[in-house]
Amino acid sequence: MKKFIIIFLTVILITGCGSKNKLKCTSEDSTTGDTYKTELNFNFKDNKVSKYQMKMNVELKEENISNIEYYYNSFEATFDQ
Repeated sequence: MKKFIIIFLTVILITGCGSKNKLKCTSEDSTTGDTYKTELNFNFKDNKVSKYQMKMNVELKEENISNIEYYYNSFEATFDQ
């Protein structure tokens, strides 16, 4: 999970800006058949973040569905701050 977070943050740092007042970052990663898609949207006002939105889509292989609670708890612990 930590590897995913490090890769995720690296992708955020190297993505470009859509305009000078908005930043849209996207990331897609596949591991062992599971797919993780993330989209981050930032709006800026006076060089400060005025709005932040995060969308995450996780597609699990059928054999990993039985571990859905593990995945849920991992993501909740990562973003629950």
